[in-house]
Amino acid sequence: MSYEQPREPRETIVTDKARQGRAGRPVLMVLIGGLVLAMVAWGAAELFGWGIAPPAEQQVGNPATVEPDGTTGAITAPKPAVEPAPADQ
Repeated sequence: MSYEQPREPRETIVTDKARQGRAGRPVLMVLIGGLVLAMVAWGAAELFGWGIAPPAEQQVGNPATVEPDGTTGAITAPKPAVEPAPADQ
């Protein structure tokens, strides 16, 4: 024969009191802290990028510009000074 304890009636808890943490200021502080850390990391990456960039005299062209004819300003092979003779002679 097993002994069963009488069960107590369950207490009804409203949803505002059943939450684990408080909403409001602590959540806002975590979000602001995350944004500040993201800005610091972005700034560090920018500084690193500026530090490894070659000097302006070593750069060839500006890859961000586009020529009026639609080309990207890429470097092409120079044209020969003298045209080669035709091969059928």
